[in-house]
Parts: sequence; structure tokens; C-alpha cells
Amino acid sequence: MPADSLGIRDAMGDATGVRGALEPAWFRFRVTFRHRRGGYLAIVLLLGLVGGVALGSLAGARRTQSSYPVYLASTKPADLQVFTAFLNPALGPAETQGYLPSSERRLAALPYVESQQTVVGFDANIDQILGARVRVGAGAKPASLEGPVEGEYFTQDRVTLVSGRLPDPANPGEAMMNAQAGRELGIHVGSTITVTLNSDAQLLSPADNPPDVARAPLHIVGLAVFPADVLNDDYDAAGTAEVLTTPALTRRIDACCATYSYSSLRVVPGHIGDVESELSRVLPSQLLRAVGFRTGAPAVGLAERAIEPESIALAVFGALTALAALVIVSQIIGRQQRNQATEFETLRALGAGPSATAADAVTGPVAAVGVGAGLASVVAFLISPLFPLGPVRPVYPYSYGWDWTVLGLGSLALMLVLSIVAVGMALRRAPARVQRQRQLASRPSAAARVAGSLALPAPAMSGVRFALEPGAPADAVPVRSAILGASLAILVVVATVIFGTSLNSLIGRPALYGWNWNYAL
Repeated sequence: MPADSLGIRDAMGDATGVRGALEPAWFRFRVTFRHRRGGYLAIVLLLGLVGGVALGSLAGARRTQSSYPVYLASTKPADLQVFTAFLNPALGPAETQGYLPSSERRLAALPYVESQQTVVGFDANIDQILGARVRVGAGAKPASLEGPVEGEYFTQDRVTLVSGRLPDPANPGEAMMNAQAGRELGIHVGSTITVTLNSDAQLLSPADNPPDVARAPLHIVGLAVFPADVLNDDYDAAGTAEVLTTPALTRRIDACCATYSYSSLRVVPGHIGDVESELSRVLPSQLLRAVGFRTGAPAVGLAERAIEPESIALAVFGALTALAALVIVSQIIGRQQRNQATEFETLRALGAGPSATAADAVTGPVAAVGVGAGLASVVAFLISPLFPLGPVRPVYPYSYGWDWTVLGLGSLALMLVLSIVAVGMALRRAPARVQRQRQLASRPSAAARVAGSLALPAPAMSGVRFALEPGAPADAVPVRSAILGASLAILVVVATVIFGTSLNSLIGRPALYGWNWNYAL
């Protein structure tokens, strides 16, 4: 190749030090960019696409694992939920009411309670609600009828709409149904159902099928997912079907037809224990012993344990993809440096030292690696709407997400590792190392020597030498990288099959993860 196409300056042989290595390397990068740009583009695209999938999968694993707490925080969740009344004579005559406004007011007045919202459940027969026989799946119960007194499920513990809109709180003729109930009962947005109610006295009487005391049509304007319904395994699904009325209708019928009521409290951080200790002072002791209260922490822990297998699988896939990206791009860098061996020999003949030739060999690849790592971060960001995986995905409140920990540190790690690989490969081609490689190339490989000592036939000997000897430096082939790539491909396939089989076995046998019953009754 002509000296001018190599971009050689007269002063190259006189340059010393770091500056003397970098200045010629930068000059040659500019003048040789046009005929090397195909190789640089290959590095950028492969690292950007494969590395982007790797970083996106790792970020998606983190997003999946944290999806339930993130979703829950977006609903403005209550910290404590407690039953305030239950229509049951066994709890005593004073508590034989389904709704006690006095308990609601006492809870709201407790120290450290920031807000309080109450929901009332009503005495309604499901056949009367729908006017037809209920179609429910195995393990599920018919829809219940509940109504908030003020803003529960509207402003606190907010539902996530699947279709339609939220009902108008001031309109007693509108209602909302959770999506599971809609599927089970064949109800959709725009359907009208007839609600028939029994009084508290009728519910406590021994009479069979007492006549209803109230009847009203409800127009379903929305289907939604309630926060408690997100983790819909077979057991949880048994209690999630629900029809939600508006506060306007709740206030009309709470005095006659309430079966139970519960309050959801938002508490000053760090004071849940203080509020729990005060509950016995404002609520009947029989009710607390019979029903008790609950916090959101167990639900979060259950959700994270349920989602963990999917996040682990996604992280393993991301790690394997990142390893594949590193190996593939390293092979491309090595191939480019081998293809430029003649240029490096010319540079050495003109007086360039090892640092100058190494800098010339790595400037372009390192720049391409930097651009590719940046592209990988962009690709990972663009595929972030594919995550999280699992039951929270339909209600996750955000689409795109930038995970600084994974995308920032991950792209930096890709760039650093590949830059080190490029420098290491370049240093291997220093004059002393080139001379040693020539000597080694003239020798048969150890495997070829063993094959020769075994007196193998000529075709077998030729096959061994073609497979394991790189050849002369000018025409050398990447034997080690080819074997490493093939071994990595086999490793990835075997690891993926084994991991997938093990995960399917775990999912298919619930007893392995602690589910030791067969039916939810």
C-alpha cells in the first residue's frame, strides 16, 4: 500500500512518548477512516444491538423485580386496613351493624393518621344483581357489591382502568366493576345491571329468600383492576370479583343494607405501630379479635417472591447476551487488527515504535466501541416498554424508563472491557511478539504433533492442521477465537435449555415453591 494512503508523516519515526504515539494515531485515524469505516460500523452496530439487548434485559430484570412496589406507590396506597363493623350477632348486640360512622370518625381522629377512607359492603344476592345465573370460574366467588363513603379507590388506593372511565362520584346510577368480575360475568362497559338489596333485619332473620327492600339499575361505565387484585393466583382470585358503587349511592343505602365496612388509613411514616396500639381503644375488642387488621408489607413481600423467578431468568438472559456481545466484538476487533498487519509492518519499517503501532491499532476500534456503547444504552432505553414481565405489567404506570445503574455503569463496563481487549491485542503485535509468533507459526501445534506421532492417515493429519494451526501471520486465521466462539455458543444453548427446563419444572410443580394444597375452597 502506498505510504501516503497509510497517512505517514515524516516525523513519525522521531516521535516519542505518549504524545508522540497519539498524534500519529489520530492523524492516521482521520486519513484511513474511509476505507476502515465498514469495520468500525460493524463494531458500532453489533455492540449497539446485542449490547443494547443485554443492557435492556438486565434493566428489565430490575424493573420486573421492583414492579409491584412501584405500581403500589402510584396508587397512593393506605398503610393500614381495619374492619370497623361486621353484621354478626356473635360479636354482641352493640356491634350488630354493618356500618358505624362513629368508628370511622374515631379512627380519623387518632394521632399520626393522615387520612382515612371507608368502604361499605352491602347485602345483595348475586342472582338478583344480575337477574340471571352467575357464570364464575373454578375457585372464584360471585361478585360482591361495595361502595366508598368518600374517595377510596378514587383518590386513595386508586384503581387502574382497563376500559371505560371512573364513575361520577355524585351519580348514584353509575358503577364500576373490576376486570375479573367482568370476564366471569360477561359484563362490559355500557352494560346495565339491576341491583336488589336486603335489609340488615332480613339478613339476620331465619326466613328463606326474603323479598328485596330496594332495587335500582346501575350503568357500568368502567372496568378496572384493584390494587389487591394484581397478583391473581388461584387462591387470591377467589376474593377479588367486585362491583363498586359511587359515594352518592353508598350514602343512600348504608343505613339499611350494610353487611360490613372497613377503613383504610394513611399513617405518618414510622408510626404504624403507634396507630395499631390505639385500635383497641376506638374499635370493639370482639371485632378486632375476630377480623383484625392488616398492613401492606406482606402483600409486597408476596409479590416480590412471586415475581422473582421471572426477574432471575431475565437477568441470566441479559448476562449471557452481554457475554456474547463481548466475545463477538472482541473477535471483530482482532480480525481488523490482523487484516491491518501489513500496514503495521510498514509503520515499523519506517521507525514507528510499539506504542505508536499499538495506538494506531486501537484508536479506531476504541472510538467505535464508545459509540456502540452509547447506542447500546439508547437501544436498552427504547426496549424498556417491554418490561416489566409478570402480573404487574398490565397496570404498570410507566412506559419508558432509564435505569442509570444498569445503562450508565453497563455501557461504561462494555466500553472499558472492550478497550482493554483492543489494547491487549495491539500489544501482542509488538515487534518482539511478531517475531515470536512467526517462530511459533513455523512449528506444528501440539495436537498436530500428537496426531503425527500416532501415524494418522494423511487426510486426518491435514484436518487437524487446518483446524488447529493458524498459519503464517499474513494469512493467519483466528483459531483460538473460533474455538472460543463455538464453545460459548454450545455453553449458551446448553445453559438456556437446562435453565428453561428447571424453571418450567418449578412452575409446573407448585409444591416445590411451598404451595402444598390442590384446591382453594
